[in-house]
Amino acid sequence: MNKILATVIILVLCSCAKLPLTKENESKEPTLKSSRDGRFGSRCSRGFCSVSVAQLVITPERYHGKLVQVKGVLSVQPEAVGVTAGEHSVWVNLTPEQYNEYRNFNGMYGYVQGTYDGTKFGHMGMWGGTLDSVTRFGE
Repeated sequence: MNKILATVIILVLCSCAKLPLTKENESKEPTLKSSRDGRFGSRCSRGFCSVSVAQLVITPERYHGKLVQVKGVLSVQPEAVGVTAGEHSVWVNLTPEQYNEYRNFNGMYGYVQGTYDGTKFGHMGMWGGTLDSVTRFGE
């Protein structure tokens, strides 16, 4: 009985062990169909990536320094300029002129297009990144 139990334990442990990565058994990345929003390492279309706010916040390294467009609830208030979708928010860095032009969009669902910076977290560091050089803003 002890031999059978020992054999079962050894088989279970061996099946859980990973092989060391070598050129022969190195896992290859699957070839995935490209997507229009920049997922799977594909190129974004029309010069920008249309992504969700969650994608920016969860994978900032993927979009840092890129021109992106996001959709969500727009906030244009003193010390709270951003776009929110669900539980994720991104700060939107507007010029004073842009702030005055876009403040009527406060509380509306719309889009923002700008260059994403995953290293700047907006006012009080409470945002999931920053959209700089905003080129489009609205419904």
